[in-house]
Amino acid sequence: MYSSATPILFRAITPVHAGSGRQLGIIDMPIQKESHTGIPKIEGASVKGCMREAYHRSNKKEDTNKLFGYENGNDGAALIGFSDAKLLFYPIKSIHQLFTYITCPYLINRFLEDKSFSTGEEMKSILEDIKEGHVHLYTNNKDKLKDEKEIVLDVYDFKIDDVLEEIKLDQTTEKNDTQEICTLYKKLGLKKDIAILSDTDFMEIIFLNREIITRNRIDHETGIVKDGGLFTEEYLPAESVLYSLLLVNGILEGKEEENKKLVEDYQKKDIPKVLQIGGNKTIGKGIVKTVI
Repeated sequence: MYSSATPILFRAITPVHAGSGRQLGIIDMPIQKESHTGIPKIEGASVKGCMREAYHRSNKKEDTNKLFGYENGNDGAALIGFSDAKLLFYPIKSIHQLFTYITCPYLINRFLEDKSFSTGEEMKSILEDIKEGHVHLYTNNKDKLKDEKEIVLDVYDFKIDDVLEEIKLDQTTEKNDTQEICTLYKKLGLKKDIAILSDTDFMEIIFLNREIITRNRIDHETGIVKDGGLFTEEYLPAESVLYSLLLVNGILEGKEEENKKLVEDYQKKDIPKVLQIGGNKTIGKGIVKTVI
């Protein structure tokens, strides 16, 4: 069993293509998604591989093997692991500002549940069921929306049920999801508003706002597109926010103190602030910023 679980937030600086392989269909190369919801994700193995590569650039191979596992699995288990990176906020075009982050009660409550693995305390959810066609808004400028009754996201009109601005955390106040969202807002340095939609509306709007790019292969002899050279790729759009759990193995065999220090140093100073995840790194895709 894991001895600790620390959430790591990822904010996409460029579109991210964590692919699931070539498939038959409208999109030749789709991104990874949860089978039970269809919500985009990044496999834990992809996250771990990118973290391992970043760590190995400036550290000894033996330390890399201890932390992330040996190529020969029989030589010893990894001291740390990573869960799948789950979606938290998704950017959508907005009329009242450049774009707005959207999320839904399912994603927020799942994040609170996962976060409780690391804190041991249950977060209180104050989000009630949000009706279809309605939103709750979190903003850093409540005045600009105080007279607004509706908000347009992409081409959809939503009625504003509630507008909440950034609140100051008080140690005497019971923690709840409102405070947690505001804390995330600060840590990530977000500048745009967050709209919480119903689960159904959220699923529909992200399905209709996928980032799909058509690419081609050029025949070097003719200088034109090869026969069958056109293909489509799906991306998680820039500004998407996901999170993964950094998991510490509860079994530290052999040099226990040395292993603990290796893990502590990694958590404190070795997690990269900028990371490349997924494919297409040679065309500048997959750049994310990380926040613990």
